[in-house]
Amino acid sequence: MDYAQKQLYVRESKHLFASFTGSTTNSDLHYRGFDILTAILTDLKVKHNINAASEVLLTGGSAGAMSVFLHADYIHESLELQPGSKFGAVPLSGFFLDRVNVYDEPVYHGQVMGMFALANSSAGLPQRCVAERPNDPSSCVFSEHAYNSMESSIFVVDSTLDAYQIPCILGRNGTGQTWANSTCGSARGYENCTKVSFFSLFFPTFFH
Repeated sequence: MDYAQKQLYVRESKHLFASFTGSTTNSDLHYRGFDILTAILTDLKVKHNINAASEVLLTGGSAGAMSVFLHADYIHESLELQPGSKFGAVPLSGFFLDRVNVYDEPVYHGQVMGMFALANSSAGLPQRCVAERPNDPSSCVFSEHAYNSMESSIFVVDSTLDAYQIPCILGRNGTGQTWANSTCGSARGYENCTKVSFFSLFFPTFFH
């Protein structure tokens, strides 16, 4: 049997700017992630005949995995695959939780919402999630809410103790609402902790 396989790798930046949700121009800076995603899908169909594929696997890591949660259904539908074909999604370490830090401050939430507004990320939200959460559609930018509305087959790969989320959501300081003046693992009283010691403080049973 002859198996023909093709792989497409799309480079990314960081977090929402890399999650293909933006659709705006702000002070000569272009946040066009969702428009780029749409163009890529069109190119794949017109020039590469991807809609004839028998199996398609969508994956990504970290911010790229967040993209998988947000766009798997949109990508699946846009590819217009033939009946009987298979589509699956495997996000790797992208289940970023909308949680407060150690002082019950919604620092991470504020930062994500700031990026959401800057990039006009409403354009790239998963529409089923938006329909299910009409009073808070912007929450669909978080993986946990997008996941609840997904219809595509998905296998989630995520650590119990995530190397980003523990220091950068639980341990992020609350001095500001931007990435520039708020650093991972620097919550008040924990500034001198290493990543391992920060983990062991809050999850001691994993370090015995």
